[in-house]
Amino acid sequence: MASAHLDMRARRPTNGVQVEMRARHRTRTTPRGVRSRCAHQTARRSAPRSARPATLGFKLYRYREQVKIGVAESATAKMKDRVRALTRRVRGKSLACVVEDLRKYLQGWKQYFAVQQRSTYMQDLDKWIRHRLRAFKLKQWRRGTTAFREARKMGASPDVAAQIAGNLRRWWLNARRLAHTIMPNRFFDKMGLPRLAA
Repeated sequence: MASAHLDMRARRPTNGVQVEMRARHRTRTTPRGVRSRCAHQTARRSAPRSARPATLGFKLYRYREQVKIGVAESATAKMKDRVRALTRRVRGKSLACVVEDLRKYLQGWKQYFAVQQRSTYMQDLDKWIRHRLRAFKLKQWRRGTTAFREARKMGASPDVAAQIAGNLRRWWLNARRLAHTIMPNRFFDKMGLPRLAA
């Protein structure tokens, strides 16, 4: 009997195993969904205010002791990702087709966020979109001779066309400076690209 008693004591789990088994038992006996709700509420309360999800793409901000409506950063990032996807050179589309795709997307986006109250927000987006379209056109030309010929067709002087062709590799900087002279904002207006700030 003594040997059997020693065998039973030897088979008993250690303190660490007992604690783990009790924890598992408590987890099983917990009603389904209680623990997950508690964890979700704790994470929501501990999250900073800036990290909380925006409401339908909008946010509230304070300006001169007034609360105004703005577009959330997540909605802006999503919109820019969409514009980048539509203006990729590898799509193999002409500038007119790209502008048409942008027109369909931007019209709905503008109507949805028309209630935002930040004065320069839409203007900054207009500048960025048109800058990207100019860079798209420059990247399509690829070669300096093509850039010089096409720039001359669009009304550039020989000096300006030569500078555009010479700086074709620096297409993003080129789109901000010289390409603006042959592709101004009214150029895209005639193509049907809507202005978000209008």
